[in-house]
Amino acid sequence: MKARVCESFYSVQGEGRFVGVPSVFLRMFGCNFKCRGFGMPRGELANDYDLIAKDHLENPDKYTVLKDLPLVHRGCDSYASWDPRFKKFTTDYQLDDLVDELLSLTPEGKWTCDNGQDTHLVINGGEPLLGWPQMYI
Repeated sequence: MKARVCESFYSVQGEGRFVGVPSVFLRMFGCNFKCRGFGMPRGELANDYDLIAKDHLENPDKYTVLKDLPLVHRGCDSYASWDPRFKKFTTDYQLDDLVDELLSLTPEGKWTCDNGQDTHLVINGGEPLLGWPQMYI
């Protein structure tokens, strides 16, 4: 089985009940939420990523890796995780390889450090467990 991943990284949980907990974040590609109205006046939709996608299509060498894409301040700030126009920035993993990648991001290569501190795994990208068919190759 394969999974399409937008990005993965190690950081500290910044919100919710587990704020401050060391975490590996796995953002899947194929988010089922678009959040185009986030941060917008009621009834309006953001089009910032449409402008970025247009620029990307007109200048394909301008954005070569995910981190080259500009941040947006309105609408979904992780638009590259759901918009198929940015699919080239994803990585396709066999599940065993994905587990190895995620473990490589932990401080000691395991989910519980020698000092007893757990590292959480945060899977995001909408409701990724509902969207598995979108993540397949």
